[in-house]
Amino acid sequence: MSGRAIVIEDINPYGVLPNWLSPQLESLGWEAVPIPTLQVVRLLGAEAYRHLLIKCVEEIQPHIVFVESPLDYLDVVTCETIRKLGAQLVAWFTSMPSELDNRKERIEQDLRLRFDKCFTPLQSQALLDVGVQPAKWVISPESVIIDDPAAPAHEAVLIAPYNEKLGEFVQHLAEQGVEIACYGQGWYFGAVSRVSRLGLYRRANFVIITKEQRLEMLEAFAVGAKVIVEDHTSLTSLLQVENKGAIFSSAIECASLIKGGYGRREPLRLFSVDDLWPCITEGIKIDEGGSEKLPSMSLQLIYSTVAHAYERVDNPRAAQIVFELWHRHAPQSVDAILGQARIAMSINFYENAATYAKKALELLSAMPQLESMMGYLDFINRQGDPIIEAWNIRLSALAESDQLMVAIDETNQMNDIILRAVEATLDFETMPNKGQELKLAFEREL
Repeated sequence: MSGRAIVIEDINPYGVLPNWLSPQLESLGWEAVPIPTLQVVRLLGAEAYRHLLIKCVEEIQPHIVFVESPLDYLDVVTCETIRKLGAQLVAWFTSMPSELDNRKERIEQDLRLRFDKCFTPLQSQALLDVGVQPAKWVISPESVIIDDPAAPAHEAVLIAPYNEKLGEFVQHLAEQGVEIACYGQGWYFGAVSRVSRLGLYRRANFVIITKEQRLEMLEAFAVGAKVIVEDHTSLTSLLQVENKGAIFSSAIECASLIKGGYGRREPLRLFSVDDLWPCITEGIKIDEGGSEKLPSMSLQLIYSTVAHAYERVDNPRAAQIVFELWHRHAPQSVDAILGQARIAMSINFYENAATYAKKALELLSAMPQLESMMGYLDFINRQGDPIIEAWNIRLSALAESDQLMVAIDETNQMNDIILRAVEATLDFETMPNKGQELKLAFEREL
């Protein structure tokens, strides 16, 4: 059984646990449509996001909408509207147990009024009492695919902001003979980006995780690090399976584990949707002969807004991912293809830039700009015209990749196209002198 699902997830590779579910849904044969909720809310606000999500559900007609709670920004009215449109709402609760124990009434309300099915990786009695089903943590290898090859190797690494307690802990480890490198605000090496953190985790012999570091622990396990975790119920309960890391209560225990070589190295998939799939899809009816849906204009608006925002802040990798999603959803979108061409050009992938620009030009070839004189004048005067942008990228990329003769040939072909448009437009019988004058003027300019 295959169907469509909207997945609320981060798609920025430098964000928090990006692509936590969509790759797994695709491996099951489902069409997964990621929506970057946090980015849309930051750019447009929660109310606009809810409106766009409803429009996406109307246009895409998914069978399931997956959300991560409490960061879903959905109110009861929105959830009711989504269900009326035929989609089930499936939620993962990811708050810490200490927070959830004081919110039992809110959780019951969420279950009753907002969501159809709820799962959690947390061992919280408050959740289990109201019918939330246990599940492993939501993370996959795709969430930690980026790497910093320049990240150095260390015997032990700790990545967390400095505080006095951690300073004493590290001093005790050093006294026990542990060679430890500390990263984060306040330490000598300073703060690091997520990509560098993952690189440090991959190359360290041991990764030390403190009790506040829930996401860091999951990432460390997912990249296959040897993880040593500070003993704390709300953290170690996230593992759900025994013997996935060594647990310490003091610097002496931590040093002993490091010196003893305890830990594991192979990558660990903490969450697989396969086990829960029968439960998730129970009661869902899928029409295997359903007609193919047209691209969603609302989803394209979301992708366009987020992709151009990433372009403005100079995050080409994130922008590239969003443009790729946009193009995959709407293969005929010239804007999505030109976005990919711009990003490829900006990171010096000239061959890709030339290919994308050529594809855009093929789609633009039937546009009316070159069918009349007025259209051509508009074409050469509008700097934002997609044909001009596509040609600029195409020719620049060819020139930069040592294909200068190809660039010259294609420039001549473009000139021929323009001249044919001019000739087809001019009426040489009623205004032969003026027509010939204009034609010669264009030839001189070209």
